[in-house]
Amino acid sequence: MSFAFVFPGQGSQSVGMLAALGAAEPAVQSTFAEASRVLGYDLWQLVSEGPAEALNATERTQPAMLAAGTAVWRVWRARGGSVPARVSGQRAIEAAKARGAKRAVLLPVSVPAHSSLMRGAGERLRTRLASQPVRTPEIPYVSAVDAREHTAPEDIRELLVRQISSPVRWTDTLRVLSAGPIAQVVECGPGKVLTGLNRRIERRPDLAFLALEDPASIETALSATSG
Repeated sequence: MSFAFVFPGQGSQSVGMLAALGAAEPAVQSTFAEASRVLGYDLWQLVSEGPAEALNATERTQPAMLAAGTAVWRVWRARGGSVPARVSGQRAIEAAKARGAKRAVLLPVSVPAHSSLMRGAGERLRTRLASQPVRTPEIPYVSAVDAREHTAPEDIRELLVRQISSPVRWTDTLRVLSAGPIAQVVECGPGKVLTGLNRRIERRPDLAFLALEDPASIETALSATSG
């Protein structure tokens, strides 16, 4: 039985996220401690205590969500969870509603991500990435930039640059992830934003959506994916 992992990004952060999992699993604390040493500040304290304004600043949100996804992944692997078949990583409210949108939500982010306003930042990131090693992934990666599977390091490097200013093609990405023998799509990180969205996009009766955010949900997912 195959399954896919998805990782939430900006907008899924909240003060107190992963509190129950952090209390139960040493891998969560060790992951945030590792991130804190690199960042030079206590990332777990920020995530646990806030303030929300600081956590919602992009320069703090991005490492917090990366650490959170990595921590949950490490707990999953330490608990004997199977390796997934695939993995993937997720403005104007008035205008949207004027065009017929039933619901438009203001996300707690501090930069205009996934818009043309971020192209300059993407080019600066290109310069930084040029000196960073990118390895061939052990698990095929489906990018939300183009909704395609990628394994070549140079392709992934380019996608990291493009994703800053590119729209998120989540509907197409989910359909690629869930194609073929995939039986579960598992959200690895705090909250259930992607899980709720996925259920509305893909209504296959044989496809299950799970979210890992606390010990109970990990136990449920381990049982489901081992069948």
